[in-house]
Amino acid sequence: MSVTASEIVAFSSSIYGTKFEKTPGAVNILYLEGCTAATLEPNPDLPDLWNDTSLIIQFDEAGNAFFTHKAEATSEPGLSATMSARSARLGGVFRIAIGFHENKWRLGFHQRNTYHPALVQVAPITGHRDRNRDGKRTADPLTQDVTGLNQHGTRPNLRSVRVGEWSYACLVRRMWADHMEFYGMCANDPRVKADVNFTFSTTVVDFSAFWKWREKQI
Repeated sequence: MSVTASEIVAFSSSIYGTKFEKTPGAVNILYLEGCTAATLEPNPDLPDLWNDTSLIIQFDEAGNAFFTHKAEATSEPGLSATMSARSARLGGVFRIAIGFHENKWRLGFHQRNTYHPALVQVAPITGHRDRNRDGKRTADPLTQDVTGLNQHGTRPNLRSVRVGEWSYACLVRRMWADHMEFYGMCANDPRVKADVNFTFSTTVVDFSAFWKWREKQI
């Protein structure tokens, strides 16, 4: 049975305390870690691959949840970023914490590049420093010492095989068209129309945990 938006909402609300905005047109942003975008099924979540899902959930006037965006993405840094001297100097590459991150991003441009619209970090974000470079969060210290953790894309006409240095911490969509769809939906959010400085929230979901929870519900 296919995963439904209402299941993602129920899980994220109960486990992570995610606050979903149900106003029609409002976007609720999630990244499903270890989830294949085409099928919304779990995968081995191997390092350096585009094996996470960028997801937007919206609600209709009756309060029913539905998917309006699903795309290949990463919520984890690439292998070359993990192994880099730059990350080592910082105590390990930054990996965003699983869970709900409230009011952290605003419309802007990635690295101030006006050709690359993105959601840019505007508030402290909690995550882990992968000091042992094992590609996991387990036992890694928590910190908010990160800047420039944006939600962005790669570049037009590219289908990158590896995440590589596309993410040192950022949440990144693999395909440029998918990213522009994502950005356009954020830009058309009625909360942005009312306030250009509106800040977006995002939930990073451990999809393996969701899948186990779902099996108990069925």
